[in-house]
Amino acid sequence: MTDLWSELVLTAIGNMRATLAVVLPGILAMLALVIIGALLGWIAGRLIMRIARALRLDDRSRAWGLTSALARASIYRPTSQVLKLIAFWGIFMVFATMGIDVLGIPGAPGATGVLMRLLPRLLSALLILVVGWLAANFLGQATLIAAVNGGGAQAPLLARAARWVVLVFATAT
Repeated sequence: MTDLWSELVLTAIGNMRATLAVVLPGILAMLALVIIGALLGWIAGRLIMRIARALRLDDRSRAWGLTSALARASIYRPTSQVLKLIAFWGIFMVFATMGIDVLGIPGAPGATGVLMRLLPRLLSALLILVVGWLAANFLGQATLIAAVNGGGAQAPLLARAARWVVLVFATAT
């Protein structure tokens, strides 16, 4: 009985070694890619933040009303820091999906390719939403001012309706 038990334990340990020999290089490669992605993302984020601060983007976005628009969306960070976070997470996600590809998990191969095909569409959609949101806020304010100056009784309702029409259109686009 003890011979059978020890033989089973030794077989299990041998199987574990074989499995680790196959899996460990992929895990190490994935960890290396994730660390490289985090490092490159941090460097790119710092660089973008320094360039944005050198161009005084925070002051300009405050003057353009972008900071108050971001605050209405519950984003209270300066514009340079928002750009830094976008750069970091964008680069990190690319390297993380490359790490997932390296693991060779069934059903996950090509995750980087899918992300690269999806990224331009995602960025375009994000840009459309941001511009639509800014346009909706501008049009809502302009409609409110025009309706109040014109003596309209339902000026706030009209302004909200104009804003929501643009937001729905931007979201549908």
